[in-house]
Amino acid sequence: MGNTVKVFGGIAGAALDWPRLSFTGTWHRRVMEYGGVWYYEYLLLGSGTLTSQGDYPCDAFLVGGGGNGAASPGTSDYAYPSPGGGSGYPVFSPGRLIAAGDHAVSVGAAANTSIALDTAVSAQKGGNATASSSASAAGSGFTQTYYLYNDETRPAGTGGGAARGSGSPLFVIPGSGGGGCTMLPYIKPGPALRRDNSYVRNWGPVASSKSGFGAGAMGRAARVEYNGTEYAQWDTSPAAGVAALRIRAV
Repeated sequence: MGNTVKVFGGIAGAALDWPRLSFTGTWHRRVMEYGGVWYYEYLLLGSGTLTSQGDYPCDAFLVGGGGNGAASPGTSDYAYPSPGGGSGYPVFSPGRLIAAGDHAVSVGAAANTSIALDTAVSAQKGGNATASSSASAAGSGFTQTYYLYNDETRPAGTGGGAARGSGSPLFVIPGSGGGGCTMLPYIKPGPALRRDNSYVRNWGPVASSKSGFGAGAMGRAARVEYNGTEYAQWDTSPAAGVAALRIRAV
């Protein structure tokens, strides 16, 4: 592309020979330093087709989408505990090749993340929560620390564990979802949103969370009728994953 770009770091304001790539989905481009080496980095934030006009060696770092929370069933006077979804799993695949041509990319919430390079690279989504009138379980998922490209000097959030909430029409605590991976400055860190509604009986809606890539959704309380009044449920979605590619710049 040959654009002149302003970046932070030792090569700020340099004229950079960007790889000749285009993408039909949503993406961000940036220049980042990892281990003293500068890279062109691409964050692919949704599904689409990555098209290359040349062959570029690269490293791939993927995070699967977060898992769904469960909407536990309610009765006329009780909302069963609602569990959260699990965190998406990370995958680091060094030494890949973006060959000239088209490459399919799949990124979404509650879904695996994948990209077709010289070999297919895929990252598993977080587990979905389950709930019934007799039992509920939080979704399984990644519970360790995310490290960008397996670089231990670049921690990027913790998967954490999805939790099971508690419930009654008067006091509802939705289960929290597992946390996600942060790749600043484009998204904030933190676990999926969890809010204690105390004695306020209107349960929703809840503003979308600024959680990291692959964060699981929190639990959703069922609609409940209490003393002739129906109260709304919480309703949130898990965070989508991400496919990140880095190409050595200098």
